[in-house]
Amino acid sequence: YYTFTGYTCESYLADKPEFSIFNEFLDYSSLTPSSGGTSSSIADLLSSYGYYTVFAPDNEAMAAYLHKLGDENCNSRRDLYNYFTEAQVDSITDVVAQMHVVSSSQNLRTYTSENFEQKLLDQNLYTKVIYVSQDGDSYIINDVATITERDIEVHNGCVHRINAVLEPTGRNLDEFFNEYPQFSIFRKALEATKVSERMNLIPEQYDYEKDNTDYSYWVTAVAPWDNYLGTPDRRKFAYTMFIEPDDVYTSAIPELASPGADTLALLQAYALAWFESEYTDMPELLERGKNTAITDSDNYFNRFVAYHILNKKVDRTDFTRYNMGMPPDYVRYHQWAETLAPNTMLYMSAGANGHAWPGGVDPDPNILNLNPSPDNQEVFNAKNQWRRPTDDGVHLGNEIYYTENGYIHPIEDILVYPRSEFKRTRFRLEISSIFPEVMSNDYRYWNVTMGRLVFPHNYLSHIHFISESTVFELCYPNRDEPPGAGRNGYEGDEWMCYNNYDVILRLPPVPRGTYEVRFGYTRAATRGCAQFYLAGPGDYEWGTDNYSGFRPCGIPIDLTVTVKDHGWKSDEGLTEAEIADTDKEMRARGWMKGPNSWRANNGGSTFSLRETANSGEGDSPQRAILGQITLDEDGPIYVRARNATTMTTVELMMDYFEICPDNIYNNPYASEPID
Repeated sequence: YYTFTGYTCESYLADKPEFSIFNEFLDYSSLTPSSGGTSSSIADLLSSYGYYTVFAPDNEAMAAYLHKLGDENCNSRRDLYNYFTEAQVDSITDVVAQMHVVSSSQNLRTYTSENFEQKLLDQNLYTKVIYVSQDGDSYIINDVATITERDIEVHNGCVHRINAVLEPTGRNLDEFFNEYPQFSIFRKALEATKVSERMNLIPEQYDYEKDNTDYSYWVTAVAPWDNYLGTPDRRKFAYTMFIEPDDVYTSAIPELASPGADTLALLQAYALAWFESEYTDMPELLERGKNTAITDSDNYFNRFVAYHILNKKVDRTDFTRYNMGMPPDYVRYHQWAETLAPNTMLYMSAGANGHAWPGGVDPDPNILNLNPSPDNQEVFNAKNQWRRPTDDGVHLGNEIYYTENGYIHPIEDILVYPRSEFKRTRFRLEISSIFPEVMSNDYRYWNVTMGRLVFPHNYLSHIHFISESTVFELCYPNRDEPPGAGRNGYEGDEWMCYNNYDVILRLPPVPRGTYEVRFGYTRAATRGCAQFYLAGPGDYEWGTDNYSGFRPCGIPIDLTVTVKDHGWKSDEGLTEAEIADTDKEMRARGWMKGPNSWRANNGGSTFSLRETANSGEGDSPQRAILGQITLDEDGPIYVRARNATTMTTVELMMDYFEICPDNIYNNPYASEPID
């Protein structure tokens, strides 16, 4: 470690001749991406008080980068004018400077090697993620630059010397496939169906008009112990693709490897077999899917291709660990994500990146569509009863590729929508996973000190505000809280509605059938009463103001009542029969305990949400059974919630929803697994 008490980040770099080229870029750069010529430079920023981490490319690295832009005679920023216009040089200058500087004004930290993570919690000034991997004693940044001298601590941060320039990925999808021909079979399918055109219409950068309304009142009024974090200052859109390399296809369909094989015809035959086996209960959709053009979203082959794509960012460290870095000894992480294929979801189950088993690293990799089933394996103080053997599902490879607005994961088997299995699966939908914008803008993975981020009405999809006065916010936990602090909710965070709220949430689509819909939340004295309503795809047209198809879910739910008042008893000391009787009695009242596969900090030690009851004045996790709904077609379930009181400061705390098919909750031969 090196400590230079008299230096700032800027003065250190300016004083060291080995960084002279990079420092020139800092001097002439601007703080706003691609703005060019603003009065304040990044050098000015790095001279000021703050928490900054600089990954500084040395002169050798900068020279190699400049030679790539021009030729061997391009050795400084001034030389760029021989190859580019003034505006282009300004843009290059900004990008280079912004890509290498991380400002932690929110988290109040600098990133030394002691607190490196796979993915730094703060983005760089170009709003790109910084990834760190380790190879022996070496640290590698974004897979391209090695730190050659690390942890140079200065007055306002830390400097790391690196041997290559960090560049944003600018390649489009065509350039990706040209660079990686091992995905040629999927490329043909993508181009034939024109699914890629739908995907590329979603740009990563979006000019979002920030809401300047001061929402701080709502935090000070109902949660004075929390920080008001403001509103989002950017909005991006991204996609994620899970695609099979050619050898996966030729292994499953050997005819594809034959000389002169009709690739599209063989793939279509494979997709048709899947489609006909999975939609036997939907004859009209079957007929339409087989008789429309392959460029139509209802076509079976189009569905097969589109199922590989999500409309949000899922990178290698966020595969399912959407919970902002909660302690690693929580039970297995999983999430559901909607795909571009109509009315389909993908099940993402985390392995080594999102879960630690007792005694070591989880041997399971990240897997798609690992259909859960009980196995009664106890993990710490919670039981994870919904796992299959590890040879099921579609495993991800170790690589990840980037395009301008996309994230591409190779997979090790052919991915299809397992609709028949999903008809027998209970869906637990954490609220944050419903909104693609939360993941694509990295607002789920935020390390902040107990704060609240308010989302304006025009920011998130999949929520419709009936009442314009509704305030909608995400409450972050503090990942550094010890046991006995933090929040008791599922995956640690909480979503809140305030004022005279009246909102509709569009839950991801499920197969046709009869379902029980449950609402997961934690009780608190500040939460008032809420009236809930349900509607199916034939009952409500999304975004319209005709709400007549919604069916009320009984009387309003009093969110201030503790779970003990609904018949909760601890499992400790009870026989299996007594535990089952308690669950039946609670269900008869319309309630369920919290899930057993997630732990909560609720005292001196930690317990699963099922075992967390707390005293009458504490927060107790619970599930309210809203009611049953029958869908005559595949599609989303809509949940409406409105304030049933006259008080504006009461909270509607939304943690997760469950959609449970009747073959699970109404099965006379086996009860629903305690998970």
